[in-house]
Amino acid sequence: KLPNVKIIGVRDWNKRVGTVSLDFESIDNAEVSFILDSEYGIMTRCGLHCAPLAHQTLGTYPQGTVRFAFGHKNTEEDVEYAVSAIRKNLVIARRLLRKKRAAAFSFLLQKQQKRRGILAKKQPRHLRRKKRPRIHRPRS
Repeated sequence: KLPNVKIIGVRDWNKRVGTVSLDFESIDNAEVSFILDSEYGIMTRCGLHCAPLAHQTLGTYPQGTVRFAFGHKNTEEDVEYAVSAIRKNLVIARRLLRKKRAAAFSFLLQKQQKRRGILAKKQPRHLRRKKRPRIHRPRS
């Protein structure tokens, strides 16, 4: 059981397939999908999955869901790794929600670059602090 995470679909696990859709209530689903891919190497699909009417019926419209597709090559360890990544992701998300979203993405990007040994010298243009325009006053 994960806090603020809803499993979408049939509750009986005997009637399910290897596709699991989750709806994260405390963080944007697209951010969860991005973090899982960039930080943990877990590929998911995020959004309405070409079925907006189905999502309206399920109550996940317009945010959609994060979809995991497990196959015959995935092991129980893979599933446990995904669940532990989601738990860690929720802890990080609670901390980052206090900050602005741009700062959160900047933090994750810097963390990823440090891990890879690449440290950006400049921040992306959209995250740079804007300079105040100078007011030219005539000298007296």
